[in-house]
Amino acid sequence: MFDSRSPWRIRRIPLEGREVAEWFALRGWTVTDMDATAAHAFIDEAVVADVAVRRMWHTGLAVSRGTDTGRAHGSDTLVVHVAGAGTVQINSQPAQQLAPNDVLLVPHVSAVSYRSAEPVARIEIDHGSGHPEAAFFHTHRDLVSVVMITSAVNALFAAHDLRGGGGGG
Repeated sequence: MFDSRSPWRIRRIPLEGREVAEWFALRGWTVTDMDATAAHAFIDEAVVADVAVRRMWHTGLAVSRGTDTGRAHGSDTLVVHVAGAGTVQINSQPAQQLAPNDVLLVPHVSAVSYRSAEPVARIEIDHGSGHPEAAFFHTHRDLVSVVMITSAVNALFAAHDLRGGGGGG
């Protein structure tokens, strides 16, 4: 269980309508396509130091962000696509299909776009970039990595729930 003095800030965030686009905008994303009347998202977010861990589910939408070359300390993002179908486009590469259990590393210096026509779930881990020249990668169904990452992230949020911290924020 988490000690009450834990440095982790953990929040459960339910969103609907325009709140979905606003949440993404606060994190540097632009929503480029979304049905604002039907949009929903449920996000568990844990932050400590320069690491943010998120479990997220949202209805179909398209989001994008530009390159982050102007910031000295950006965050690379490890993504585990958990459920639903979508696509990801990195820089000027062709869009790639995302399916459950796909794992991506998106360097902070990359322009990226995600698109889904249906609800999707994913885990995102933002961490301080140690390698500014890190290359994007996308692996299909690397189950050992997926199981390790999803188990660790689910344990983080379950421990928080066990101590009674399931509120929003």
